[in-house]
Amino acid sequence: MINKLLALSLLSFFLSCSERTSKQFVEINGKTMGTTYNVKFSPVKKYPAEKISKNIEELLIDFNLICSTYISDSEISLINQRGMFTGKISSEFKNLYLSGVRLNKETQQEFDPSIGPLVNLWGFGPIKTTNSPSSRDVEEAKKNSGLRHFLFDGKLFYKKKPEAYLDFSAFAKGRGVDIVYDYLRGIGAKEVFVEIGGEVRVFGDQKTWRLGVESPVDQSKRSAIEVIPLKSGSLATSGDYRNFFKDSKGNKRSHGIRLRSGKPKENLTASVTVFSKENCMTADAWATALMVSNFKKAVKMAESQGVAAYFIYKENVNDERYVVLRTSAWKALFQKATDK
Repeated sequence: MINKLLALSLLSFFLSCSERTSKQFVEINGKTMGTTYNVKFSPVKKYPAEKISKNIEELLIDFNLICSTYISDSEISLINQRGMFTGKISSEFKNLYLSGVRLNKETQQEFDPSIGPLVNLWGFGPIKTTNSPSSRDVEEAKKNSGLRHFLFDGKLFYKKKPEAYLDFSAFAKGRGVDIVYDYLRGIGAKEVFVEIGGEVRVFGDQKTWRLGVESPVDQSKRSAIEVIPLKSGSLATSGDYRNFFKDSKGNKRSHGIRLRSGKPKENLTASVTVFSKENCMTADAWATALMVSNFKKAVKMAESQGVAAYFIYKENVNDERYVVLRTSAWKALFQKATDK
């Protein structure tokens, strides 16, 4: 059984294969990272579906053994458990760490893979709690967070503070999607759909995949607020209307934690969906960054970086109605298609 890896994004897409039949695709489903995965792809000659399914399962197990904070002997857990650490790391851990450093800079530190002490403090790590931490505890966890406590010099990885704690959960599902996607494209699949817990990457030869952005209004019925036609690329969503719990005082606690405040997000954003041509890991990280950031700053940052983002939010705390905001890059890619 694959242990659970906390994911900071939510299941928010509905798949519609327009003018397709299920017989045209091989479909594989399973569980990973505390959620589910769904893979569809065009048949590949010389590669039986059973073999492909087994390989995908093994890829996800191996990935979890690198980055899951829920597996006590995973690579990241062993580093987190040790005091000062200096040693070699796997190529995948190196990729995750360096990508996290890059995305931390691009998002003006809103995305941060080193906030593990805060994630754990607020009960979103391996040990659950509904107790609200004290201000002193929050400040201490903030001091133990930050990429300044880590260094990779090209050969060795350094953990310079014993209490520092890495957590790749905010973009691990996206990276898992990319690993499966790259495998399927590498063996020759001409049309591919890979989804892990709502993070999606697709490639279409001729026809377009259609993905629905979930409405936060009525969770009992689950409907799409907008359907996005997508031939190739990735979509990832971060939101607070599914992944949350109430603390011991009955207050809603969102999973999205901001390093600047050291607390769960307090903005009026319900969800942010991000498109990326690059990969799903990038879309996943940006969705998290824009979700936890101050709304106005998030929109400004997305516009300045040319990020295709779709915000669902409330303008005021007492509003019952949600509002949608699409960045310029999003409009350029999808507005004409969705208006049809």
